[in-house]
Amino acid sequence: TIAFAKMLNHEVIHIAQSCNRGKINLPPKLLGLKSYLNKENKYYLSNKIYSGLDKYTKKLETEAYGNQDNLKLGAALLKRYCR
Repeated sequence: TIAFAKMLNHEVIHIAQSCNRGKINLPPKLLGLKSYLNKENKYYLSNKIYSGLDKYTKKLETEAYGNQDNLKLGAALLKRYCR
């Protein structure tokens, strides 16, 4: 489904964030993507599971949520950052 594809894309963005640090098993680093949060994504980020996150981790989540709807982006990010 589209919802499942967006969820996978969200996680692929997190993988690219880790690759941006240099290796997949290193802590993630922001990619510098412009992030647009629609109403639904703002709702998800306001969930209590995100309430205890530090500011940087919240930015990582915002970057992933703000770009997960672009289903072509995840694959492009993997090609660029995960060699």
